[in-house]
Amino acid sequence: MPASDDELIFTNLLGLTGMLISLSVSLSGLKSVREAREMGSLGGLDSRSWPLFATVAFLWTSYAVRLGDIWLFLASFPSAVIWLYFCNTAIRLLSQENGEQAPTSADPTESIGVGPIRNHGVAPIRKKSVGRFRNKAMEEIEKGLAAGFGFTLCLTFACSPWNTAKLSVLEEWITPEIKLSVFSSIAGCFSLSMYIKPVSRLWLLTKRRDASTIFLPLVMTQLFKNLVWGTYGLLVLDPGLYVPYACAVFVCLAQLLLKCVFREVGAAVEDSALKEEPGMSMHSVIPISNEKSVIQVTTRREVTSMASSACDTSSSIVAAESHVVSDAANATKSGGSPSSPSEVAAAGRAQSGIGLIPSRPRRHSMPDLNFGKGSASSSGSVYEDYLKWQVEYRKQQSEQKSKWQVIKEKRQAPMAVISRFVEVSSKPAIPGEVHVEEC
Repeated sequence: MPASDDELIFTNLLGLTGMLISLSVSLSGLKSVREAREMGSLGGLDSRSWPLFATVAFLWTSYAVRLGDIWLFLASFPSAVIWLYFCNTAIRLLSQENGEQAPTSADPTESIGVGPIRNHGVAPIRKKSVGRFRNKAMEEIEKGLAAGFGFTLCLTFACSPWNTAKLSVLEEWITPEIKLSVFSSIAGCFSLSMYIKPVSRLWLLTKRRDASTIFLPLVMTQLFKNLVWGTYGLLVLDPGLYVPYACAVFVCLAQLLLKCVFREVGAAVEDSALKEEPGMSMHSVIPISNEKSVIQVTTRREVTSMASSACDTSSSIVAAESHVVSDAANATKSGGSPSSPSEVAAAGRAQSGIGLIPSRPRRHSMPDLNFGKGSASSSGSVYEDYLKWQVEYRKQQSEQKSKWQVIKEKRQAPMAVISRFVEVSSKPAIPGEVHVEEC
């Protein structure tokens, strides 16, 4: 078999392999986007570079149609459709997040009200800033899609044959080969621009000495894809293919190097930060709500056992209060300062470890979003802070829904209402006497 036939078979095998890898890389984010659509929020997905990915796919699809390369077309056309779907999903979810109302309170007991303690909720602190940020993100995606699609159409027409009689002179100067070379160079420049942001990101990870955000399977897949398409570009003698993909190979190798060097540095930095601050405990780093365990236990119990458990709880509280009252009376007899009945009852509840009103969970304050020109923080750090807050906000919303469901079940279940009144006798002759009335 001649050498040219072997080279042709090898080129087709490389094109088929590159098409399959490109399709798998494009479909890798489909599951996350569909979950975001079901949840109604992006949930931390960074959509800033999606219009650029869609534009690059548009350019290579048009170039493949103009050139007649079947493997390049089969690799670029599905990517263009998928990235267009991702961008439309991001616009939809951002507009949905911008229009939804924030919860009035983080604690369901606040909206119900316990006696005179009733809170009608607090408005979001920086709702205007977050809304402006979402509007800006939607505007960037819309403008990026429109500009990329329009530029692709104009470039496709400019690099196609012109069937105009008066412009036939231009066809002599600008040959179809020159047009294809210009088209390939422009598409290669756009592909090369996709790797400028990862290079700056690698410098940031190097300064932080933390490579925990690098996903190793994705980097390996990208490395294999870049090697395949770079080799394919060398075989078909297309600089627009092998130049950007050769640069992408070095970027992937740099990511692998950082992953090997700074694999466990992130956890070590966090541990050293905890050791440097002796006053910081694990409870201050990981906030744990006091009501979570109570809600889980309540949902597992049967409705018939709720009244008996409430009676046992009230009896333990009364026993603790009577113990504190007797101690207070003994202190009064020995010459200490007397305490009021409310203080004694509060001390009893503090010793028993059970309060009438559970403590409020820690609120997730919204990030400090500053959009001025003199802002010290960069746009990337602001967006990361917003994504972290968005994840916490969605988690808080789901917890609030579960709390409301538990409270609704409690309202429907028949429970005995127990009220207790503790009266402290003022007779100094009998220091441990306590009158407890239950109804």
